[in-house]
Amino acid sequence: MPKLFGKSYDRNDLRRRVGDLTQVAGVTPYVLSDGPERGVRALEFYNGGGLRFTVLADRGFDIGPAEYAGVPIAWRSVTGALAPSFYEKEGLGWLRGFHGGLLAGVGLATGGAPSEDQGKQYGLHGRLSYLPARCVSYGAEWQGDEYVLWAKGKVRDVAVYDEQLELTRTITTKAGNHSLLVEDEVENIGFEPAGHIIVYHMNLGFPVVDDESEVLAPALSKTPNNPVPEGAMEKSHRIGPPVHGFPEEVYIMDLAADAAGKVTVAVVNRAFDNGQGLGVSFTWRKDQLPWFWEWKQIAEGMYVIGIEPANCGPKGRGPERAAGHLPILEPGDRRRYSVEISVLKSQEEIAAVERQIKEAVSGEIKRAVTNEVRRAMKK
Repeated sequence: MPKLFGKSYDRNDLRRRVGDLTQVAGVTPYVLSDGPERGVRALEFYNGGGLRFTVLADRGFDIGPAEYAGVPIAWRSVTGALAPSFYEKEGLGWLRGFHGGLLAGVGLATGGAPSEDQGKQYGLHGRLSYLPARCVSYGAEWQGDEYVLWAKGKVRDVAVYDEQLELTRTITTKAGNHSLLVEDEVENIGFEPAGHIIVYHMNLGFPVVDDESEVLAPALSKTPNNPVPEGAMEKSHRIGPPVHGFPEEVYIMDLAADAAGKVTVAVVNRAFDNGQGLGVSFTWRKDQLPWFWEWKQIAEGMYVIGIEPANCGPKGRGPERAAGHLPILEPGDRRRYSVEISVLKSQEEIAAVERQIKEAVSGEIKRAVTNEVRRAMKK
């Protein structure tokens, strides 16, 4: 039952109070019309619970701007959401149109650093974020006592004599909620085995990211992916103010899952709004996305924390294959992924997620100790 403006309403109660439910919640299509963003199709969600976000149908079904109760939660880059025709695949060209947003897709055939694999050159992070979706549909409907807003599209990362991968993405939220769900299915629609990388490059900015903010993660181990100053890793979970010329830091972590096999990471600002607190949490299944990269870039004008669950490491397709980490989809194979993104709108909600994260770590340690004891007893 939707809770709107502090009160719960069933279907009939809500319908009696509005001429059309788009008065309180809905999905609105539009097209960007200025500059290099011109022509990009978009879908704006607003759910009556304070959550508002934009799905960029022509940018890999990414999620661009996002806010809660009028407060921005996603970082947006200087480039804007360029039209797909501006994509530069070589080297670091991906960055020329990296819009940031709440979710920028990485994949489907490659991800991470530029690399060479089996004689082919792959640029940074792949094509996914620059590919227009087809078969786009959207709507809002009652499902039992919940009013569900949804959008769905298909994105193909394909080439003749190369990988033929298709992503089907569904994004949903419920009226009155402060969370959204991204559900993906990737299928090898070709007739040859295909390398497949996917990363959920989720980007938080000011004011979730601010001087007193921190990253809460159930880390069992943490390794820098690039050289970092002495002592940086130990305080990497603390954000701090913008720093002129800050070099990015990327950390690879092994995260503890809870008893249900799910991992939760959050970025929180306890000092927001005179101590009311604000944060965003991300939850996914570890068996679907076993890798996690944290991107910390707090330079002036680049003040962002990237939360990046992945099915592979960040070294690039070639090195990941050499290390035995590159997932391979056989013809007709499908992989499913889902990520839930939730706004933490109070100190109580932040504290609850922090307890959940700590319990996941302690539970993982207990399971490891128990398994070690069992192995020792068998000897």
